[in-house]
Amino acid sequence: MANTIVKYVASGTTKEFSVPFQYIGKADVEVLVDSVAVSFNWVNSGTIILAALPSSNQVVTIKRQTSKVPLVDFTDGSTLFEADLDLANKQARYLAEEAVDRAEQSLSLNDSGVWDAQGRRLTNIAEPISDDEVATKGFVTSASSSTLAQAIE
Repeated sequence: MANTIVKYVASGTTKEFSVPFQYIGKADVEVLVDSVAVSFNWVNSGTIILAALPSSNQVVTIKRQTSKVPLVDFTDGSTLFEADLDLANKQARYLAEEAVDRAEQSLSLNDSGVWDAQGRRLTNIAEPISDDEVATKGFVTSASSSTLAQAIE
């Protein structure tokens, strides 16, 4: 279950949507309608209102994108404060949650046992081949140099 991404199917009659996850700052929240970033305002800490009414059946995605820039800079000789440790920990945890959620939504094994990348079926993308196949298919042109290596040189 995603902790940092929520998707709604628009009814065509409302511009208000719930933000059910925590965030460090309001700037860390992004809203997309059918994969296009849109303008929005905050009603309160858990609700946003879109600038434009989305059409019926459009997908409204609200996701957290925590800043990757360190929010706390620990320096030698300074006092270590609980609030700084909590903030650094929260930022690291949020970034990890976001990475997991995006990975889970990007690539998964479908019910047929086939890897699927956001609705696009993938087959044999990393299927290993034998040394004989490498030689007979022309991937190797000499004992020490492959076709790919020659193209790079």
